[in-house]
Amino acid sequence: MTSMSKEESSLLLTELQWLKIQLRITALEDNGTRLSSRFEFFDDSGSEIICRIYFIDDDSNPVSAVPAEERIEIYEGRIELATSTIRRAIEFAELPPTFKWTTTVRFLLLESYGMGSTLVYEAERTITWPDTDLMGTLP
Repeated sequence: MTSMSKEESSLLLTELQWLKIQLRITALEDNGTRLSSRFEFFDDSGSEIICRIYFIDDDSNPVSAVPAEERIEIYEGRIELATSTIRRAIEFAELPPTFKWTTTVRFLLLESYGMGSTLVYEAERTITWPDTDLMGTLP
């Protein structure tokens, strides 16, 4: 009886590559029919991310009819939702306690029209992990 040797293969990912996968999965899970997010990375450093937030305006209560300062509050709320998606993805990735990351996220809010969209708001935030605001809630 001859013994065949099995070749073992493995896929090696960096912590950041694993985080990118988790972020895209978390965003997909969070997406709805009227509001969705998509994250794009420019390089392997992860120091810059673009988050495109697509939304469909409600015909019965359009955002465009809301005064400008209230509209900004709505847009900022959507940015906060996308930011929480990033933080949850980091938690889901179960990275080692030594993992530290700082990234600049450029949020582009786009009103979607089916086959196209219009940029209506843009903002930039810096996200740092570990998040000192969340340190009391982490294990």
